[in-house]
Amino acid sequence: MVIGLIVAWKLALVMIAVQPLTILCFYTRKVILSTITSNFVKAQNQSTQIAAEAVYNHRIVTSFGSIAKVLEIFDEAQDEPRKEARKKSWLAGMGIGSAQGLTFMCWALDFWFGGTLVNRGEISAGDVFKTFFVLVSTGKVIAEAGSMTSDLAKGSAALASIFAILDRHLKFLDLTPIDGFLNVYSVLH
Repeated sequence: MVIGLIVAWKLALVMIAVQPLTILCFYTRKVILSTITSNFVKAQNQSTQIAAEAVYNHRIVTSFGSIAKVLEIFDEAQDEPRKEARKKSWLAGMGIGSAQGLTFMCWALDFWFGGTLVNRGEISAGDVFKTFFVLVSTGKVIAEAGSMTSDLAKGSAALASIFAILDRHLKFLDLTPIDGFLNVYSVLH
């Protein structure tokens, strides 16, 4: 951000003013895309189990002529996830579309103001692009880091659990240390 302020301070101030909105848009897109994927996987779990059982027991299904019944059960299991997916897809589409639209509006404001400053002769076109890319990439990095905080918290909790398992003392392994030497002869023939 300091580089952006040095290169074109007026443009940088306008961009910094809308930076929180840009960061929120990047964060919203990242969170929506990651949560939708996990929700769809959970919703498909029951129908996946039905399909796996039908494939595993394909001889029984075929010999009893139950293919139509298995397909009917599979289709019924798909009804609820299908409705849920349709609803969440609309919400996600509106959320991602709104975030993308706001991002482009902020960028349009930045380029419009930068163009105005270039037209007045206060800065060059190269300064507009330098300032824009520095501040946009900074905002994107901040949003990426913010969206990973829950993952980092889960990772640190898992790491603490692993170290707790490794550091625990097992009562049945109370071994006394042994001093001595070990001689190994004719290992390689």
